[in-house]
Amino acid sequence: MQPRYRRLFIGIPVSPLLRKRLSREVSLWPEEVTLPTHNENLHILLHHLGFLLEDDIFEVTEKITETVKDIPAFDIALDQIALVESSENPKEIWLRGGDSEELLALKQAITDAFTNKTHELKTFSPHVILAKIKKSKWLKLDPAPTVEKEVNFIEPVDEVVLYESLSLDGKRTYEAIATFPLQ
Repeated sequence: MQPRYRRLFIGIPVSPLLRKRLSREVSLWPEEVTLPTHNENLHILLHHLGFLLEDDIFEVTEKITETVKDIPAFDIALDQIALVESSENPKEIWLRGGDSEELLALKQAITDAFTNKTHELKTFSPHVILAKIKKSKWLKLDPAPTVEKEVNFIEPVDEVVLYESLSLDGKRTYEAIATFPLQ
């Protein structure tokens, strides 16, 4: 029998309240030029693990449990909706946050646990991908939609999640495999 590989990553889920607020923002953008991220898929990526054997998942969950067991919960500020990469080369629309020492420490701990390299992360600017852009259609709009916006969302970070990235019926979905509470 062929070994089963699963595409895994570690992220911070977006709270239901913020998902609701963001869905209102996304509804203002033209549907014909954006591919909105499904609400249940909204997250902040901490670390991409790649394709791992199903047999390795227990070890991964044990490692995450050990890594986050003493990390206290905290809040982060998400303060900008922005077009990424640029107006000339639009790729995605992000909800961005500023630097956070607590988030940087969490990202550093996860990175150190899953890589052989130890290098100090200087910064980590969190983001949530709100939508992908249909570039050719976006560039034909005159005027192009304005999505850039200053916002003020405070989001609790009280858990990290091990997700599996799946394609179901041609749609990308992120299924939570395990949840790891912070202290």
